[in-house]
Amino acid sequence: MTLERPPLFTKKRDVLTFLTFALLIFSLSIIHKYHAYQTLTTFDDAIIKVHVINQYLKTTKKKEYFVLKVRSENSTFYTTTSKHARDLTGRDIELKVWVSKLTFFKFIEGYYLYSHITKVYPERDAKSTLAHHISTQHHSQISAELFAALYTASPMSRELRERLSALGTSHLLAISGFHLGILSAVLYFLFKLPYSLLQQRYFPYRSSNLDLFVIVMLFLTTYLYFLGAIPSLMRAFVMLLIGFILYDRGIKVISMQTLFLTCILLLAAVPTLLYNIGFWLSICGVFYIFLYLIHFQSNSYVWTLVSLSSWVYLMMLPISLYLFETFSIYHPLSILASILFLPFYLLSIFLHVISQGGILDGFVEYYLSLAQSPKTISLPLYVIVTQLIVSLIAIKSKKLSLALLLFCLFVLMSSIHHVAEF
Repeated sequence: MTLERPPLFTKKRDVLTFLTFALLIFSLSIIHKYHAYQTLTTFDDAIIKVHVINQYLKTTKKKEYFVLKVRSENSTFYTTTSKHARDLTGRDIELKVWVSKLTFFKFIEGYYLYSHITKVYPERDAKSTLAHHISTQHHSQISAELFAALYTASPMSRELRERLSALGTSHLLAISGFHLGILSAVLYFLFKLPYSLLQQRYFPYRSSNLDLFVIVMLFLTTYLYFLGAIPSLMRAFVMLLIGFILYDRGIKVISMQTLFLTCILLLAAVPTLLYNIGFWLSICGVFYIFLYLIHFQSNSYVWTLVSLSSWVYLMMLPISLYLFETFSIYHPLSILASILFLPFYLLSIFLHVISQGGILDGFVEYYLSLAQSPKTISLPLYVIVTQLIVSLIAIKSKKLSLALLLFCLFVLMSSIHHVAEF
């Protein structure tokens, strides 16, 4: 007989204490943001150094121009430049920006500024250099984009994003907890043997789990910094850290309380995440994983893998259709793609390390070709709001979880029927 791990919060007082602590962090974060806002808007214009995250061409009836997504020391915003500008992705540039109309709420939410480029620094960052090295191993542009995005979170073209959305596999390219979990496991097993040999000889009194976790987290921290603190990856990183701390102290990890703790702490520390869709999609994905594990756990690894992948796909389908409005007859194959992604991901890493990444191009291009002529399917907002409310109530009800499953199956069947009609 094994003792059940206790939950993190056992009394209302514990929750109130945590929320008070989170409110304090949130207040400090807002004060810091407001100070940065005041500094930026001291005058009607300012000279700032920014890093170009993405650059893409936008065409209107009147003209063509480049949109730049840039990150300054305290915020991320958009600006525009001439269509004749060179590729600035991954470079640091100096901008003269006009900020007289910028409000503090826009500063938090995300904003656009009129600007003029005053200086371009010559060197690209390490992430762009690695993305370029990965791209050179591939024969087609779309494969190069896909693998660069998979390893370095590089921006993808609209065509690639639409194809992935139509196939239901956008989540596999968005670096998040799935990728972090794989990397954590790989790093753990790589370091386990040499650490064990050293431990037996020099420090048998040390906790191997704790030491290996610290080593892995140091590598993951470097990876997070290298990629630029992607919201979904940040969520996974913080949750991994919190999960280990709870596990090490004998507290239940697979719990909605863990997700609640992670979500509130991140929003308190980084208020701009409130407006980030990637962050909320990541939270929803973990929520439905936990909802499955709470009500439908199985001792069979294979059954859990297949049923959990199917469950998460179905639960996220209405949300995906509401946000992206894209579906194809091959969309349900993303369940199989999610199951096969682990060996594909590990194999692709190995092939790119030995500079043979192009071997997978034929397979990738064939799979992406299945996304030709996707259809548009729209769901009203009230459907998604109802689903989310029912999902929260279903935490305490297995029957309601099954009802939710039937609803999502109905959405899937309706979507397939809609596509088959054309």
